[in-house]
Amino acid sequence: MLRHYQYWLDGFTKLAVCQGMCHPFIKNSHQLMVADIRFPDTDSTPAVVPACLYRLIHGKMIPEALSVQSDMNVSLEVDNRLLRYHPMLESILLSECMQLGQRSFANKLISLFNQFNNPELRLKLMWLCWYDLMLGLLSLL
Repeated sequence: MLRHYQYWLDGFTKLAVCQGMCHPFIKNSHQLMVADIRFPDTDSTPAVVPACLYRLIHGKMIPEALSVQSDMNVSLEVDNRLLRYHPMLESILLSECMQLGQRSFANKLISLFNQFNNPELRLKLMWLCWYDLMLGLLSLL
């Protein structure tokens, strides 16, 4: 799943940079990794997250490698429809919310993304939601 997301994101990012829609340094924030996410009263769940945000939250610590059992429990279900209709990290955020069982939050987020066409607001909203997801706060919504 990580490779699928990273391949898709790299392709989209390359196109966006070539078209002048993004600064080339955006590639730094588009590196993904697998890390555990913990929701209140649940076990940790592996998910694909932006590596730069992981480092901001946890310092320079690299997460422990997934155990064989954890790796076997990772859902490989990717919502390609979301990848097609939402750009860059937005789609991966939405797909991961679905994969983590946060479907109602993903639907609310899609509604918000559709309401705000201002790229700056969408970007801030997307990063705030990634942050909340990585802290395990989305299940509270």
